[in-house]
Amino acid sequence: ADPIYKTVGDSVVLNPGQSFDSISSVTWKHNTDFNHINRYVLIWILLPGRYLLNKKNGSLTIKNLTRRDSGSYTCQINDKVYQLKLQVIEPVPKPTVSVKCNSEKTRCYLTCDAKINPDVGTVTYRWRTGEVVLSNNKELIITTENKESFFICELENRVSNSSSDGVDNPLSSGELQTLEGVPA
Repeated sequence: ADPIYKTVGDSVVLNPGQSFDSISSVTWKHNTDFNHINRYVLIWILLPGRYLLNKKNGSLTIKNLTRRDSGSYTCQINDKVYQLKLQVIEPVPKPTVSVKCNSEKTRCYLTCDAKINPDVGTVTYRWRTGEVVLSNNKELIITTENKESFFICELENRVSNSSSDGVDNPLSSGELQTLEGVPA
């Protein structure tokens, strides 16, 4: 089964995906490391409001998720075993755009910059103008043929997306940053 992706600080309901006429026993385990399970149960006892067990359907709600909550969850209900995977990741940061143009003012390089740490997971880059997607790369190369008036860089991961402020087309605004040695 595909993992469930959630953001740090969110809540999640881990549901075995089954309905039961009656539940005689429910056991949830996190990962297979018994030391970790014991610590997890201890945390559950110390922070009872963070973990909520629904005794009617066997689902487990975890509030205020942290990266440590990522992993495999095994649920045993009435001697049947269900497995789920949870991946808790950080949201993507807001990107900024850096612009460098050649001295002939015929080509510019727009780079989508953001401090991406490993806790964000896989990130997708997207350049757009309005609703039109121009590229799925970190860098966008524009020339005098590009008639768009502005560009926006977007970052996206499994739990969030974020857009840069719009950047005016530097080849149509007359406000160019020149970078010596960049080929035309």
